[in-house]
Amino acid sequence: MLVRMVDDEELWRSSVPGYGVVRAVVRNGSYAARFDDLNGDGREVCLTLFAWADGRWEPISYWDDTDLPRPDESALRCAWGGAICAVGRGTPGSTVTTWLDGHTQVGQVDDEGWWLSVVETDEVEELDLWDGSRLWIRYG
Repeated sequence: MLVRMVDDEELWRSSVPGYGVVRAVVRNGSYAARFDDLNGDGREVCLTLFAWADGRWEPISYWDDTDLPRPDESALRCAWGGAICAVGRGTPGSTVTTWLDGHTQVGQVDDEGWWLSVVETDEVEELDLWDGSRLWIRYG
C-alpha cells in the first residue's frame, strides 16, 4: 500500500516509526528511491520509488523484502505501470552505465555510493526483467 506524498525530509523517515530505519535515499532527477529497514535489524528492507509531483515526492511503487544491494553487484530491477528502474551501489564518484530495455543512461554514483536509473516506457507489461536480457550495467 502506498502512502501520502512526502517532502524531502520525510524521505528519511521510516514508514514504521519507532522501529524502522531508512538505510538510503537515492535520487535521480524527478525520481527517488528509499530503502527502509522496517525492523531496524536488516532482515526486512523495502524499496519505495517516488516521483516528484506538485512540489512533493509521491510514492509510485513499493517492493517488499528487497535487501540492500552490495557495491558493484547486480542492481535491483523493478517495473511498474509506465517505467522500469535499476538501483545499485558502486564506488563513490564513478560512473555507471545502464541499459534498460534499449535505453542507455550514463550516471554518476553519489557520494554515499548509490545510483538510480529510471526509464519511462509503455511496454512494462511485456518486460521480463529477471532473465537479464533487458538490463545490463557497466561500472567505470
